[in-house]
Amino acid sequence: MNIDFSNQVYKDLKEYISKNDLYGTRVRNKSLKESDKFPLITITEDDNVNEIIDTRFQESTDKIYLSVNIYAQDKAIENKTISNVNIARELVKLVDDVLGRRYRMQRVFCKQTPNLDNTIYRLTIRYTKK
Repeated sequence: MNIDFSNQVYKDLKEYISKNDLYGTRVRNKSLKESDKFPLITITEDDNVNEIIDTRFQESTDKIYLSVNIYAQDKAIENKTISNVNIARELVKLVDDVLGRRYRMQRVFCKQTPNLDNTIYRLTIRYTKK
């Protein structure tokens, strides 16, 4: 099992977002807390499975599943309001730059997730890599 993989992805994503984001987005590797400010990206490892490739147990590969949640609220910048949906979509592109392009992970899911607070738009994205 590749234990350090998700930690390295988290660090790289956090650094990339801090350099390329326009909205002050924070990145956490834990679930959402009630006191969090938005926009926010959370990244968690859902599964890390060792798959045996041959019957003699000589070759194996890790299959890793990561979930990314993007939370965004409308934001006013220079007297212009940017919608929460547009902010979330821009953040998806930045997340894809790291997980998709840099780490060659496959995005297998990307959908809006209902949120109790309807002023917060939430997208859930899942990635996998062998």
